[in-house]
Amino acid sequence: MPHVSKHKLKEKTERDIEDRLMLFLNTTTLKTRKGIFDELFTKTERLMIAKRLAILFLVNDGLPTHTISERLRVSPSTVARFENASRKGRFKTTISWLAKNKIAHSAVRFIADLVSVPFDAQKKSLYKVIDENL
Repeated sequence: MPHVSKHKLKEKTERDIEDRLMLFLNTTTLKTRKGIFDELFTKTERLMIAKRLAILFLVNDGLPTHTISERLRVSPSTVARFENASRKGRFKTTISWLAKNKIAHSAVRFIADLVSVPFDAQKKSLYKVIDENL
């Protein structure tokens, strides 16, 4: 879990920072964004974001909590938290994007499958998962 500072920002400062983040996302190329994300986020943070997307994707696909938990190696309570928040409409934009974007759909399914590979090595090799998803 990432460290969250105890020092709160002023609301205007926080809004300005978020506006600059949106400007960054809207004005950079995919290659540049990837490079910057690789520099700024640790491997663990990138995996955490990927798992969150995968949880929402699998919840939206109707998979049971236990199945999602085992597949992504997250706790059932984490999955349940996302399920509850999703039911309350918290992730409307993300779920809509996942449902509409076929590239995102296959990419997130690939992430979900890939995350489980190290833990299910007996069942399926990494190369087999990649071949099946490309």
